[in-house]
Amino acid sequence: MNLVLVPPNYGLYEKCSAAFMGILWEYSDIVEQYSIDEAFVDMTASCHLFGEPVEVAEQINVHLIYYKEENRWFLLKKF
Repeated sequence: MNLVLVPPNYGLYEKCSAAFMGILWEYSDIVEQYSIDEAFVDMTASCHLFGEPVEVAEQINVHLIYYKEENRWFLLKKF
């Protein structure tokens, strides 16, 4: 296996992060973004709507598209 170095694309990273945070806000009114790619979601008030946190994680994953282009993985929300 060889190491492949690619130039960073911070703009794309920000865009994907914002899109994912938007998805989290669809499941709870309490989302605390910890960093550009991490967040805490309080599901206390919304478990009765969407299920337990593990079930919600599975639901979120269903709404995402993963694809590989030029040895790089991308994540998009399905519309």
